[in-house]
Amino acid sequence: MANYLVLSTTCTKGDHVICQFPNYGPLYLLPKYFGAEVDFWVGKEERSWNPDIEELKALIKPNTKAIILTNPCNPTGTVLGQEILEQIRNLAKRHNITIFGDEVFRPLFHDDTPTPPSVISLGYNNTISTGSVSKAYSLPGIRIGWIISPHKDILQRIIAARDYTTLNVSRIDDAIALFALSPDVLPKIVAQILATQSKNIEQYEQFVTRNPDRCRWVRPRGGGTAFVHFSGSNGKSIDEVGFAEKLIQEFGVAVIPASAGFSEEGVADYKGYLRLSLGQRVEAVAEGLRAIELAIQDF
Repeated sequence: MANYLVLSTTCTKGDHVICQFPNYGPLYLLPKYFGAEVDFWVGKEERSWNPDIEELKALIKPNTKAIILTNPCNPTGTVLGQEILEQIRNLAKRHNITIFGDEVFRPLFHDDTPTPPSVISLGYNNTISTGSVSKAYSLPGIRIGWIISPHKDILQRIIAARDYTTLNVSRIDDAIALFALSPDVLPKIVAQILATQSKNIEQYEQFVTRNPDRCRWVRPRGGGTAFVHFSGSNGKSIDEVGFAEKLIQEFGVAVIPASAGFSEEGVADYKGYLRLSLGQRVEAVAEGLRAIELAIQDF
């Protein structure tokens, strides 16, 4: 709901927005729904899924209203560092563009590089950040999130729109969220999740190393997902939808085929890519990887 409120009050017919890509679908589908033109700032695998700032400059138009980011990125695990965030801020300032950051995975970073600032900490007023307890804190049933912006007019528009969507939430959900986000509890939740994800990343790393002819990846630097490419015995990208169907039907293992969830016609189809979870139990990931290793033999 937070993303919906931000985009419904930011994007209108005649506006142009730029969205980091690949990305969580609603972040670019909602602007289209509200009548905005959308261009994609595409990260390339050969650049570790990092987008090029020069390409962003080339996408800006006189009517560009917003630059939409996810940091860390879903599905690739890319993390936009401080340097590129400051470059984005400088561009946005120059053209009076709002920076909207979906930071729902923000506490989850998997290497020793400095933690990047939130978009609202870049010293630019036209910034918006959203988050929730659903992803990074593993409480998806508690439908509670937040919107932060230093711009009072932006917040007033969002508050007015919220009156038509969510007047209040369940008191039980509210109490659970307050408990989870309390100073005594939150660090323990994050530490446990990061420990699980670290073990799972190592499992994926070992899997890719064992199967160099069948899969490749860019090790995720943040977030809750891995983006892995699979090749068939002929060396070409597998039919990832058929592969996902085989996994669920024969092994009870669920994966997300990228063409179904993250591709965009005319931009990228991500054939052969699967999005895999970093947050499952370590034993479940091990079992899932064994199933993938068996199933890939038929492709």
